[in-house]
Amino acid sequence: MSQKINILSTKTLSKDLINILPTSNFNTLSIDFIQINTIPFDKTEILNSSNHWIISSKNTLSVLFDTYSLEDLTHINFYCVGDKTSKIIKSNNLKLITSALSSAELAQDIVDNHNQTNFTFIGGEMRRKELVRILKNRAIQLNEYNVYSTTLFPCEIELKHNGILFFSPSAVQSYVLKNTITTEQLFCIGNTTANEAKQYSTNINIAQNQTIESVIELVKTHYK
Repeated sequence: MSQKINILSTKTLSKDLINILPTSNFNTLSIDFIQINTIPFDKTEILNSSNHWIISSKNTLSVLFDTYSLEDLTHINFYCVGDKTSKIIKSNNLKLITSALSSAELAQDIVDNHNQTNFTFIGGEMRRKELVRILKNRAIQLNEYNVYSTTLFPCEIELKHNGILFFSPSAVQSYVLKNTITTEQLFCIGNTTANEAKQYSTNINIAQNQTIESVIELVKTHYK
């Protein structure tokens, strides 16, 4: 490879993650295009609302772990979206009932196998509506709580990049506020993010697994 490939990540990456892309072949810039902020919520009300919790993101789990002790959560049955989220739940010896790669898949699993249960759905203010819509259409009882907000934090990027990494629809929205997508290859963490990116490009690449590592490995494979 005679010329280095310029890669932009719309999420700050650790040194270990950046090092997956060898510096001999890649220049990697990582910047946070969104900010996550905890919003006030009644911790007692959520804890008493139901012992079946739907968690749709790792951000939600981070807020809950900052709010409750592991002992508080031992009686909770977790239903979650995302491989990493489920691994965190299991690694803390909490009870994971089921997980899926997308909100729509999790909703269908609940409809098929847990439709007599009263659920508490905990997430962010900007979450997508598929899961709630599917469950409510099947008359499954659902308590909804928002525990964090997502703020777009756009940044104008002067250097033209060959590839851009997106880890959420919000990051796509933030990026295009100050930048134009033209010929760049877009590497997306999942279908929901890819669907947002498809509004601006046909150069869409979707990671096999919904993890940051999988997105970076996809970049590495693409430019072999």
